[in-house]
Amino acid sequence: MNEIVNGQSPSRMEWIDSAKAIGMVLVYIGHCGIPGLNQYIYLFHMPLFFIISGFLWNVEKNRDMEFKTFAQKKFKAYIIPYFKIAVICFTIYGLGLNLIRLGGLTEEYWTQLEKFVFGIVIYSRGTVEWLPQCSPIWFLTCLFVAEIIYYFLLRLKFPVAGVIVAGLLGYIFSGWVKLPWNIDSALSAVVLLYIGTQARRFWHLLTDWRTISLVSAIAIVTVLTNETQVDFDGNNYSNMLAMYVKSTIISISLLTLIYKWGGWKWLATFGRETIVLLGYNYILNTLASEICHDNPYLMPFVVIPLGAMLALLARKYGRVRKIIV
Repeated sequence: MNEIVNGQSPSRMEWIDSAKAIGMVLVYIGHCGIPGLNQYIYLFHMPLFFIISGFLWNVEKNRDMEFKTFAQKKFKAYIIPYFKIAVICFTIYGLGLNLIRLGGLTEEYWTQLEKFVFGIVIYSRGTVEWLPQCSPIWFLTCLFVAEIIYYFLLRLKFPVAGVIVAGLLGYIFSGWVKLPWNIDSALSAVVLLYIGTQARRFWHLLTDWRTISLVSAIAIVTVLTNETQVDFDGNNYSNMLAMYVKSTIISISLLTLIYKWGGWKWLATFGRETIVLLGYNYILNTLASEICHDNPYLMPFVVIPLGAMLALLARKYGRVRKIIV
């Protein structure tokens, strides 16, 4: 698993960053609310990111790493940005704009602030009811918990059994309750992390053109014939086994095609700023909605360039990036 793909280390593969950028474009389009489109995008756009995370998982390095060191590394990568983004959005939207919207220091205002604080610190539920205009950052707590679970599962004698149990628990919780920090969704995501790890293991087979052609054809049919709505944050998977199969086929097809294509350097730049793009998507969506007068068909043409400008700003000015993530 330490082998280098295409001469690049796992953390600096340009084509992977390009795949992340394409995934973020799908996230932005999905959040525009275009009628009839989300059932296709939501089927795989979040599973894609979990599979990429599993693909980049360094089995030997993480196995040899002490848990404290591993947890600190992941906390710094995911949770510190989570709280930075949440506090910024809470200040702008919760304390500021909400004051205007609700007409002053009303009882509703204080109730909403309490929900935001609970949502940020404890619940981390990906809705504007709980996270102030930063709902997509639910993914950061979910990925953090998923990778912590995965860390321990890969230490088992039969890790695949642990992965299956995690998936089953995720399925059980999906019909019951939403747990703090998206623990329930994280259990479901563990399966996708494992799929990503195995995809890297058999990458030489998956990137054969005959395999790519077959998988891509199946992926196209899968997308076009999909009739179910998947919502990873909301624990809505419909047929969970079908979700795993469909999202894997589409994600692997997309990844293998981008790998053969090689990606573009300029596109990879945006992929390296996934957390920035994710964290401020809803604020940019609000601005785009005003510009487009709530026309969902026009919004992607505004919100995607806005996201690109924000990513470039964070990329060019390190001090800015340190503040916002």
